Amino acid sequence: MFWGRDQQDPVITPDKVEFTMGWVRKHVKLTKVLYTGMWHGINQQEIGHVSEFLTHGVLNK
Repeated sequence: MFWGRDQQDPVITPDKVEFTMGWVRKHVKLTKVLYTGMWHGINQQEIGHVSEFLTHGVLNK
């Protein structure tokens, strides 16, 4: 699972992040990347990381 997010996301609260991480740790192999300044959006850097993840992390397994 790829999870990119901004630690300052105003929509996804810290309690929701912790709840999700509790499930994720038990069920999937996680690739997590934290970004700065994108809030509750996406940016070009994240799109590049998702592309790398899909090319090298999922599709070739």
